[in-house]
Amino acid sequence: MISLAAVLSAAAVALALSDARGRTARAMIHALPRAPELTSASRVGPAMCGLAGAAVAQHLGGWTGVVVGAGAGAGAWAAVRAAPRRARLAADRRLLQAIPLGCDLLAACVSAGASPQAATRAVAEAVPGPLADVLHGVARSLALGGSATQAWAPYADGPAALRTLAVVLCRASLSGASPAPMLDALAVDQRERQRLAGEAAARRAGVAMVAPLGLCFLPAFVLLGVVPLVAGLLGGGLDLLAG
Repeated sequence: MISLAAVLSAAAVALALSDARGRTARAMIHALPRAPELTSASRVGPAMCGLAGAAVAQHLGGWTGVVVGAGAGAGAWAAVRAAPRRARLAADRRLLQAIPLGCDLLAACVSAGASPQAATRAVAEAVPGPLADVLHGVARSLALGGSATQAWAPYADGPAALRTLAVVLCRASLSGASPAPMLDALAVDQRERQRLAGEAAARRAGVAMVAPLGLCFLPAFVLLGVVPLVAGLLGGGLDLLAG
């Protein structure tokens, strides 16, 4: 039963992750707004989590099974609810990691004489991950006759770096000036931000390692250093009192 509960919980989380990735991809590819729909995770996720909790409760039995099963079901549902947010954050991280390369390639294309539309279409084929989906969507909108502002409008709620990239390209489209200097500056800024973020993550990892190391070494120090010392002092004191 415990194995069945684990399988059901894992399936619910995997379903939520796949559903989140699908919705992220659809949002990047299609510019037109869509009516809200009941997703597969919101339909099936609660049922799987409930079945996982029921399996745990039946296996343990009694009030203990009820309490532990309810906790297991609630924990599984919390993981299912958190899965879309984790998937969205992961997609944003991949997009931000690709923006410096995308800016470099866009700057190279426009410096070579390509139009912003042609540069966007060419770079969309070269950059990886979510940024490629964004640039493909922008290139399609431009090819259909939309303005740069209309093409970038669906991504107005994206990360700050993506919004800055959109502003740079939209201003270049309106003014006719080359966006290459601003793209180069944006690439340098994003690389510096990523470097600082990596250093901060490394420092946090070092701090986080202190707690488990302390939990491992402190009991050994107490048992090997403090306990014999206290026992020796107590033994000597008792001998003095007895004498």
